[in-house]
Amino acid sequence: MRKIILSGLVAAVLPASAALSQDLYVYGGAALEFELAPNGAGSDNKTDINAYVEVEKSGFFAGLWAEKSSDELSDKADVYVGYRAQTAGGLSYYVDLTRRTYFNDTGDYTVVDAGVEYQFTEQFSTSFDLFYYPDYPLIDAYVGAAFALSDKITVSANYGTYGVEDAPDQQEWDFGAGYAIGEESVFDLRYYNGTEYVDHYFGASLSWDTTFLSR
Repeated sequence: MRKIILSGLVAAVLPASAALSQDLYVYGGAALEFELAPNGAGSDNKTDINAYVEVEKSGFFAGLWAEKSSDELSDKADVYVGYRAQTAGGLSYYVDLTRRTYFNDTGDYTVVDAGVEYQFTEQFSTSFDLFYYPDYPLIDAYVGAAFALSDKITVSANYGTYGVEDAPDQQEWDFGAGYAIGEESVFDLRYYNGTEYVDHYFGASLSWDTTFLSR
C-alpha cells in the first residue's frame, strides 16, 4: 500500500533507552506538513496537521495518532499498541499493531509492523521496517539511512517497495535534511519520487515531540 503509516514511525523514533527501565513515560507531539503539488504539476498542494499521545512502561506502549488534511478524504486516526527495546550494542527494535480509521469511510484497515535500527557511529544509522496488511493482504518493506552532519543538521534517505491490490508492487524513495530547533522540534525539507507517482514533488514539515511525564 502506498505510503507507510506514520504511527509506526513515531514509535520507532521515540527514545529507545526508555524501554530499558521500569519507568512510566507519557509522550506527545504534533507536526505540520506541506506537500507541493504531490499529484503532479498543476495539482493542489496538500497540508496536513497531526498530533499524537503515547504511554510507555517497561518497553510496552500504546498510543493514539490523528491527522486533519486539506484533502478531507485523508483525514484519519490510528490506535496502536506495541513493544520497543534497545540492546547494549546499539540495535533498537520495535513491533506494533495499528488500526487505522478514516473519518470519511475511505477504507479502514489493520497493520502489523516491525523494524530495527542500528547505530553504527554517533553520526550514522540505518533502519529496516516491514509492514503487513492482513485485510488485503499486502506487504511493504523500507530501508533508510541517516547521517548527522552536526548536532543540528541530519541528512537522510529512504527507499521502499509497497504492495498494490491486483497489481505489481511499486517503489518509492525520498531524501532530505532536518534541522533541529532546540531539543524538541525539527524542520525538514524533502524530495519524494516513486514508480506510481505522477511526478516527483517536494515537501516540508515542522514537528514537535516531547515527554510529558517520566517517573
